[in-house]
Amino acid sequence: MNETGRIQAIERAVFILNQFSGNTTSLKFVDIVKRTNLNKSTVFNIIDTLKYFGLLSQDDETKKYMLGVKLIELGEIARESINIVKIARRYMVSIRDEVNETVQLAKLENGNTIYLDKVESSHHLHTYTQRGTIIPAYATGLGKVMLAYANLEYIHKYFGENLHAFTKNTISTRKELEIELNKIRETGIAYDNEEYAYGLVCYSAPIFSFDGKVKYAISVSMPIIRVNEDFKKHITYLIKEKALKISMEIGYKKENNL
Repeated sequence: MNETGRIQAIERAVFILNQFSGNTTSLKFVDIVKRTNLNKSTVFNIIDTLKYFGLLSQDDETKKYMLGVKLIELGEIARESINIVKIARRYMVSIRDEVNETVQLAKLENGNTIYLDKVESSHHLHTYTQRGTIIPAYATGLGKVMLAYANLEYIHKYFGENLHAFTKNTISTRKELEIELNKIRETGIAYDNEEYAYGLVCYSAPIFSFDGKVKYAISVSMPIIRVNEDFKKHITYLIKEKALKISMEIGYKKENNL
């Protein structure tokens, strides 16, 4: 590790990848050595590792190296994440403007809710989450509504039989979670009833991708003191309606499973 805290081997690997561009789509080994001014053994070992993970590929005939297909996959994931934020934001603003409560967008990753975007209400009391916040999915409305459309293998991979309780309302066993997820699939809406933090509730709906899978969700969050039954009904309808519109913008066909 160098003085900045960055890892030298990773820096060198990125440096090698950066030698490729729209004008330079393939390079011989000797060209990479010359461009990077690194010794041959270092370049060889890094290239070999990059090839193993699909970040570089090599033409069998010319022996030239090219960027690997794994980078295409990662690029598609990054592009999708950027697009979903851009597409969802105007609907999130619309919800916020209508009900004046905080609206959030999240994705599901490794059993966690990862917050991607947030549109704040004008109230003095706000939610605690920020972009990049990571919370176990079983403890949030956003997480639960995404988990509801995951398979059992996914649930068992990331959650043991017993779950950490953040409040007295947190789902604390995998069995309870599975029962809850079945209910969410039936209604298409998930509730967080002070399950991660006391005093805070949220209502979440899934965003379906073109293939009918749920990778993202949006929610409306607010202090419990601002909730009544009429407001709850309105929020439930509104969040499902906007989530469906976002889904259809990213290629989902309503007739697929709704």
